[in-house]
Amino acid sequence: MRIRRAVAGDCDQIVNIAKSIKINYSPQNNGFLVYVLSPKEYLSRIRASRYFYVAEDGDEIKGFLMCYDSNTIVDLRKKLEHEDGVISFLLGQKKPFVFGDQIGVRPSNQRSNTGRSMLETLFKDMKNSKVNTCYVAILHEPVRNRASIRFCSSLGFKVVGEVTNMDEHVWGVYRKELQA
Repeated sequence: MRIRRAVAGDCDQIVNIAKSIKINYSPQNNGFLVYVLSPKEYLSRIRASRYFYVAEDGDEIKGFLMCYDSNTIVDLRKKLEHEDGVISFLLGQKKPFVFGDQIGVRPSNQRSNTGRSMLETLFKDMKNSKVNTCYVAILHEPVRNRASIRFCSSLGFKVVGEVTNMDEHVWGVYRKELQA
């Protein structure tokens, strides 16, 4: 499996992965996404961010990691209105940082280190860019995303706050400081 930056041609497979792990608001054993973007919306984020990755095996995308640096968040703010509480919290933090917006791995590839490999690539690229802080937001209410909390905690992320978005979902904001 190879981790690389996402390109326009990856959008359909990214959408399919996102749809396959979207929450149905019942108890979940695996991590999940709360929202799925359209191919056009994923494409705009691929073009806007240098921190959007896919894990591929042959012609198949096994997972994706969509992140933005602090400058990109400002540029995308209108497109991220559904995350208003999270974005307001992040914009009040010391810059530079990277925000991990979505990570998705095909159900058949979960627990295969695909997500971890993508995040390790992100951390390496952050270090090369002299960015040492990474944030993620994980759903806490109405359904706690326990699998994502365990996964991020295993990578060294610590909860630094909770925020409520306009949809009244409560999100835990987690931070990881990379070693310089």
